[in-house]
Amino acid sequence: MFRSIHGRTAALSLSFYFLLVSLPALAQHDNAMLNKKYAERAAWLWKKGDEIHYQPDSVSAFKLADQLRAAAAKAGDHALELEADLYTIFYLFRYDRNMVGHRITGELHRIRSRAIQANCVEEEAKALDLLAEFYWTNDQQYEMALRTYRELERVLQPLTVASFPDKMQMLFHIGNAYFFFRDYQSAITYYKQVPEIREPKGDLQVYSYRHSLNNLGFCYRALNQLDSSDHYFYRLREYDQSYKASIWNGIASCGLGYNAYLRLEDDKAIPLLQTGVDEALKAGDLNLAARCQLPLTAIYFRQKNPLAIASLDSAQRYTQLAYSPLDLLQELYPLLARKYSLQGNADMAARYIDSSLSIRDSLHQQFSGLLMARAVQKDALAQQKEKLNEVEQRKQRLTFRFYIALAILLLLLLIGIYLYRNRQLRYRQEKIVRDLQLAEAEKELTTAKQQLDDFARHIGEKNQLIEAMENQYGHSSLVEELGKSIILTGADWGRFRELFEKVHRGYLQRLNEKIPGITPAEIRLMALARLNLSPKEMAAALGITPQAIRVTWHRLRKKADLPEDQRMEELAAGI
Repeated sequence: MFRSIHGRTAALSLSFYFLLVSLPALAQHDNAMLNKKYAERAAWLWKKGDEIHYQPDSVSAFKLADQLRAAAAKAGDHALELEADLYTIFYLFRYDRNMVGHRITGELHRIRSRAIQANCVEEEAKALDLLAEFYWTNDQQYEMALRTYRELERVLQPLTVASFPDKMQMLFHIGNAYFFFRDYQSAITYYKQVPEIREPKGDLQVYSYRHSLNNLGFCYRALNQLDSSDHYFYRLREYDQSYKASIWNGIASCGLGYNAYLRLEDDKAIPLLQTGVDEALKAGDLNLAARCQLPLTAIYFRQKNPLAIASLDSAQRYTQLAYSPLDLLQELYPLLARKYSLQGNADMAARYIDSSLSIRDSLHQQFSGLLMARAVQKDALAQQKEKLNEVEQRKQRLTFRFYIALAILLLLLLIGIYLYRNRQLRYRQEKIVRDLQLAEAEKELTTAKQQLDDFARHIGEKNQLIEAMENQYGHSSLVEELGKSIILTGADWGRFRELFEKVHRGYLQRLNEKIPGITPAEIRLMALARLNLSPKEMAAALGITPQAIRVTWHRLRKKADLPEDQRMEELAAGI
């Protein structure tokens, strides 16, 4: 079957030279291109790229890229910085095929990430396009390349050809990938978007436009939709006749002639195929000449035309000079077998039939091997994706646990803060209460102490008054009444005891513990002694004689097992 003349290597050579941008020094008119929209400087980029494409060595090329990058950085032109980085990677990709692949892919992934951060969609698309080409041509990672192309398609969707002229080439590249694996329906989806541009501009757009029309013709032929195939070959011929490109006129004529040959429309097919041969020979394209001459020879044999043998000789010569691609030999050998069969040489005819079958099997095995390689890659990517998903899920679980732990920690911290603040508040409230209570107690203690002091002073003053009156007037009823007013009665003792306990808390209790068997009268005596009253004042307060005080103190000394010289005030102060 007649195939597209385009090669992936040729497409690659043309498809990225728009990345090669820079000059030894940016001229004034070049500076005007800084910080412009992509569409405004696309032609400028392509022109500068063509100059860089033919630099004699990598040192010169990289020097120009560095100058471009520096000028872009100075102007704050992030998109142009990315263009310079893409150029560097493309140069390595194109001229240093032995470079470690993961370095190139890693750099392209980083460039894409930077393009996303800088919102440079056009440069992101370029990075993806170059990444897919690298996967395809260098690593033969077909499935990874197709996945990258699908991601590229997503990035291209919001872009128009007017805003991003390179979109035409990239759609063409995606279509080529599906065409390679004979997924013609998918290839058509992408190829058909390219001819929607009625007036392609620049060599790259024209290249993609022509090849897309040509490949659409092949795809529809492979799907046995010959009318649709004719439509695109006619469009190709009309477009290139207006540009007077004879080789493309030959390509389109050959495509139309092959379709007519398949329909058995020999009279229509012959002139078209002959035009294809003539244009191919003028252009020196022996591959195309062979592809046109082979179906023309088949028609002559079918018509039993005497020109068949001469046509076959030409087809064989073109095929051999075209380095005998297997698909050409697959068409040539059955014709040679027919020639030898007509000449009666059954042995040679059988050999060519066997060779034809062998080539067919070889082509089938090659394609099956590609499909198998893609299937293996797809399975490997699926496993890798599964592992990445497991890692991501594990990471998510760890992250979830971390946040749960953090939430619990924060909750505990909040509870702790709440409890601490609540405790502080309660402590302050309790302190206020305690301070109030302490102030109240101190006030009561001060009052009680004052009253006890007043009581002691009152006794002393009255006792001094009684002594003075006795000395002056002798013992009289008035003096006796005044003495009775000092004596602590039962009610007075109760009030006195209450005040005394406030000032000397627990004192009376300690007396009972210190001196077992102490009597109430002795307790009163010790209480008065604690107030530092003299024996005479104590006797007056208790309504007894000083001699009774000495007797009571004697009993207390016995009970407390005190020495004879122990004074009552010392005992009272020590408890």
